[in-house]
Order: sequence, then C-alpha cells, then structure tokens
Amino acid sequence: MKKSFKNFMLTMVCGVAVIFVSCKNPASSNEGNPTDNQGGIVVQPGLINNSEEICEQIRMATENRSLELTGEIDASVVLAIKSALSDLSARDNTIRIELDMSNANGLKTFPNNAFSFSGSNYQALKSCSLPSGITSMGYMTFNYCKNLEYIVIPDTVESIDIGTFYVCSSLETVNYPKSITQIFWPQFSDCPKIKSVTFDSDNPKYKSIDGVVFSQDGKTLYCYPCGKTGNSYTVPESVTCIGPFAFYKCVNLKTITVPANLNKFGLFAFSSDSLNTIKFKGTETKWNSIKRIDELEQDVDDEMEANEFLGVKDSVEVKFNQ
Repeated sequence: MKKSFKNFMLTMVCGVAVIFVSCKNPASSNEGNPTDNQGGIVVQPGLINNSEEICEQIRMATENRSLELTGEIDASVVLAIKSALSDLSARDNTIRIELDMSNANGLKTFPNNAFSFSGSNYQALKSCSLPSGITSMGYMTFNYCKNLEYIVIPDTVESIDIGTFYVCSSLETVNYPKSITQIFWPQFSDCPKIKSVTFDSDNPKYKSIDGVVFSQDGKTLYCYPCGKTGNSYTVPESVTCIGPFAFYKCVNLKTITVPANLNKFGLFAFSSDSLNTIKFKGTETKWNSIKRIDELEQDVDDEMEANEFLGVKDSVEVKFNQ
C-alpha cells in the first residue's frame, strides 16, 4: 500500500481528514500536474474529450445538473473537474452535480484524493459513475463529499485503497462488483447513514450478509456499516478473525457479542463512540491472548493491552464467558 497506514491512523484517531490534494494549493498538492496562473488544473494536451465543456458547465451552473464525461482521459482531467466542483461550491454550495464518467476511457487508476475536499463548503457532487476500464482506486477518493448519495464502481476495478468514503455523510449504501479482490479498510469512517455494503454474488473474496462484509468463507468480518440500524449485533460463530476498523465509529451499535473461537483481531476493530458493552463468549485469558493483525492482515507483535489495541474506550464494559 502506497499510503503510510500509521500516518493515516494518527489522523483518523484525531478525527482529522488528511487532504493530500487541494484545489487551492496546486504547487504542493498537484505535483506532476501543470497549473494555470489562476491555480486551476491544466488538462494534459493531446486528449480528445469534452472535459473543458464539462468543467465550464460545472463552474457556471445555476441549478442542479446531470453531466456526462466522454472520450480519453487521464488524472489531469479528473483533477480539472475537481477544481471546477470546488469553484462551484465556493460560489453556491446548494447546487448539486450528478457526474457520469462511465463512457470515459484511458484511465487505469482513479487518482488519490480524486474528489477529496476539505471543509464544509465543498458539497457539489451528488452522484458519480466511475470510468469504465479503471482497475484500481487511490486512497481517500471521495473524502468529505458530504452530499454524495450514489456511486457506481465499474466491474473492472480490482483494488481499492484506504479511506475511500471518509466523511461521505449522505451515503447510505455501496455495491461492489465481482472484480474487486483487495480492499484496504476502513472505507466508511464518519459515514453515519451508511447502512449496507453489498457485493456481487460472484465476487470470489467478499460477501455481504445483511449489509455486513465478510470473507467468502465467513471466517473474517471486515466491515460493519457504521450507520446500520439496531443497537446490538452478534458476530456469527463462523468468524475467527475480526478485521481492523471492523466496527469503527458506529453510531447506533451499543452491544457486540463475540464468539469464543475468535483467534485474530485487527487494530481499532471496536473503536466506536456508541459502544458500551462487548460480550465475549470465552475467558479473559483467551481474550488477552488473541493474535493481532495489521492493515495488511499480517500478524503483528504489540505490547499494548488488548482493549487499547482494539480501540475499546474506558467506558466500555468487556464481559467474559457470556
């Protein structure tokens, strides 16, 4: 993974989003992309597409618009559209844009921080269909897109980096295609409305049960949507591993029941403000001896107490032999 997980963790724990690309600071944040003297992104020459028209329509919009990007694109086109969305929100943050890029081609990796914004004013993007043909998505792709309600991920995407939908506070569900075989969690931090995360039934690695993400064999629980309704959840007996950030920042969940056969858990798996009780069906000795894994699902040696590693707050009661 290209992004330093430890650096990401420091910012996530502090509740601060790291914005690696800022439309307003091209000298430091758009390295490798030429800029004009107003600070806007200049699209690389030689590409045949309608991006210039799209950017102009976004900047000049006086009402909600549905726009389609077509033709050959690269990262500079995406960042130019990001700059236009930023300008629109700064002028009028009540206008919403539905952006369809599904017929654009030529891009293989959707850029890091592609539509990542800082601050409450950048709220123009309502929906986005990603370009067909991309095979990976960079980190924090839609960071702080607070009015993003709908996302279409093409069935060519194989891997997605960390923090894709951080602070997408209007997002309620995401469906992943069968092609995806690698996701770095968490994906949905500070998404209080996200109730369901689903996968194509033919996905070889992941599956969803009642909106909760598991490995196909049911042995690993990857993600409990932080806005899922209900104040209690019982982890299935088949689960032997709870991944990093699995229950991160849940807003309704108060009680989790964990099976005794759990043998691995990930960093900050139970870091949730709403949580007040963890019921472990095994002994306290077993709880403290469970192996720990990092963001790459590799075993790690750590001297922290189990509850500290898991992000369990002091106010949370951990009950044993339940």
